[in-house]
Amino acid sequence: MISIAKKETPKELEKLVKDSKNYRYQKVVEKIKNDFNNKCYLCEIKESTSINVEHFIPHRDDEELKFKWSNLYFACSHCNGIKGYRYDDILDPLTDDIELKIQCLMDLVPMAKVDIVALKNDIKTENTVKLLDEIFNKDSDIAGVRTEESRNLRKKVLDELRSFTNALNVYYFEEDFEEDRIQARKEIIKHLRCKSQFTAFKRSLVRRNELIYEEFKEEFTK
Repeated sequence: MISIAKKETPKELEKLVKDSKNYRYQKVVEKIKNDFNNKCYLCEIKESTSINVEHFIPHRDDEELKFKWSNLYFACSHCNGIKGYRYDDILDPLTDDIELKIQCLMDLVPMAKVDIVALKNDIKTENTVKLLDEIFNKDSDIAGVRTEESRNLRKKVLDELRSFTNALNVYYFEEDFEEDRIQARKEIIKHLRCKSQFTAFKRSLVRRNELIYEEFKEEFTK
């Protein structure tokens, strides 16, 4: 989960949703998808095949909240199903500096669990940590489907982090192969930008190393 700079909404789309009481039009979903970089705003999986238009503040049949454009977020069904109505006071990626409040970490070993660390002591941060922990580490015989989804999600995070750390290793240690280093640097930059999958994990890793952070911190804003 990272901060997102949501783009300006065309007034005709906002009016369409409000008047028709329908946010599932293709052009509406396409706009929301683009605003959120085609990523679930919670887990950051990219190009999910299970897309939901999620209500950041649960509407509980309140029509104003249900069809209010600013309350429509882009999510995958796994995260939306877990968040539901239980998490209604979490960090907002559109207004909160998420990366200064939580870290998303994972060891590069098979079957590792995700470690969501709170950097601030406030209720929204604590609730967000609990939600993300449940999203990535769901483990319950009762919630068998969600458990399998969490395992698959962790595997995708692990694969992405291995690709990222491989690029870092080439860039910092392959001093005799300049062309490889140039390509690795391009890959590192691509991994750290907002449109990348699971960006929070890669940025959290970089923030823990002062040398790497100083070299690449400007990419965090792109």
